[in-house]
Amino acid sequence: MKVDDMIISELNKVKGLEDEAKNKCFIGLCPNFKAFYQLSKKAEEDAGAVDELLQQGGFVKISYRDVPQPIVVVPPKDFEDFNSRKLVVNKIMEAVKDPNVNIIGVHGMPGVGKTTLVKEVVRQVKED
Repeated sequence: MKVDDMIISELNKVKGLEDEAKNKCFIGLCPNFKAFYQLSKKAEEDAGAVDELLQQGGFVKISYRDVPQPIVVVPPKDFEDFNSRKLVVNKIMEAVKDPNVNIIGVHGMPGVGKTTLVKEVVRQVKED
């Protein structure tokens, strides 16, 4: 018998015990505490058997994470290349290329285009 088949059979036994416990209970309340205790002990033993079979099977991982989707940055269409912006973009690009710089901050009044400027810098970095 394969390990997979043994795991499935033990899992079915545990599910059967859970169903049996639910049938003996009324809306989650078990008036027969001895039966509930015996069923829980049996379920605990069966869960231990399933764990042991999983360890014997040598499963390192049961599943793997899905590959994350790449982040697509849409280049800003409303960016106009003014001479005043070229100077700022060039300074930011120099800071990005400098290995001694850890943080780059762009500040200014609301609505002046800081986010658009940074999106343009990101686009240029990806092109280079």
